[in-house]
Amino acid sequence: RDAFSGVLLGKKPIANWESHLRGFRSGPPEIGRVMLAKDDRVYVSLGHTEPVSVLDAATGKQIAILAGTGGARELLLSSGVLYVLADDMSAEAHDERKEWIKRTWPKLEIWYRFPRTPIRMYGKQRIVAINAASDKTLWQRQFNEPGEIMPATMAADKGKVCLQTISHTVCLSATDGKDAWRSPRPVARKRLGWSTPTLVMQDGVVLTIDRTARKTERTDPAMKGSKWIISSGGGEIVQKAQMIAFSADTGKRIWTAPYFENY
Repeated sequence: RDAFSGVLLGKKPIANWESHLRGFRSGPPEIGRVMLAKDDRVYVSLGHTEPVSVLDAATGKQIAILAGTGGARELLLSSGVLYVLADDMSAEAHDERKEWIKRTWPKLEIWYRFPRTPIRMYGKQRIVAINAASDKTLWQRQFNEPGEIMPATMAADKGKVCLQTISHTVCLSATDGKDAWRSPRPVARKRLGWSTPTLVMQDGVVLTIDRTARKTERTDPAMKGSKWIISSGGGEIVQKAQMIAFSADTGKRIWTAPYFENY
């Protein structure tokens, strides 16, 4: 819409999306990161499993579809580079989750308290870096465990792209996607659908906040990736957590502070 008058300028349909029966505040926590705008361009994933479309901001006309970005979940634009976090979840896997919600919802005693059954939320993930001026791929970095990268934790600043995995805070070189450093930072691998770490970068410091991982989650070699539980509940429970500051240059831990997690 025109920002001044509200006049409708264009529409784009979204075919594959989340179930409307998912509870308020139940996630997915990264769902607000699938669209961004810069100058006269809009970058958006028009549905689960879809690649990034580049649209003309004034008309909605499609300018391009970015190669290699199928399954885009999060978009981040920094210093002329578009970073896309994508995974290999199939449309069938997304539909299976939505059908489970549809079958389960009528049986709930309280409308938002779904059974605490871990469900598949993410596939094997990758980060794709694209030159925003030319739409050409600069590099791609593959991660191996489904749900290895925590949602909504990707950040970029001064030549580095940082994120939180299930076991480490990781900084990649913005030039080639290779590790600049990684520092141990295990997080809870089994968590409510709204619960995700926070990671920000500022003035040469990487700050992370998250609930404390249980010992079994840190030591169980059979537990791969992350498991997610759809629930709007749990906000009344104060979960012990920790804030950690790392040097953006070296990954060295600078300081820690106690924290807590809920809504």
